Amino acid sequence: MLRAAVITLALTGLVALAAGVVDAVPLVYWGSHEEVATVAHGRATIRVAAALILVAAAASAALGRRVAAALLVLALALPTAFVVLADKTAFGLFALVPGLAAGALACLRLARA
Repeated sequence: MLRAAVITLALTGLVALAAGVVDAVPLVYWGSHEEVATVAHGRATIRVAAALILVAAAASAALGRRVAAALLVLALALPTAFVVLADKTAFGLFALVPGLAAGALACLRLARA
């Protein structure tokens, strides 16, 4: 039952991460007020997703699933690093795909008995 809760927490964090990265990384940035507000909302959503994913990773490590915990941290670190370091570029979207794949693999490893 605890593993199911950790998987649900991780998946919720991954969905929030995807939504935040899509908002925080505009494909074309003109600097309008709406775009600035959307980027700020995306970054706030990424912070919420980071909290959820880190709690799921800590719970995974407590359950003895250290590889799954490392994969969850990797899923968070890949797109977040590009969102922060390559501001106003689309690199965060490119890193989101392998990040979500690492998160999905972590959830599969958690579900495995």
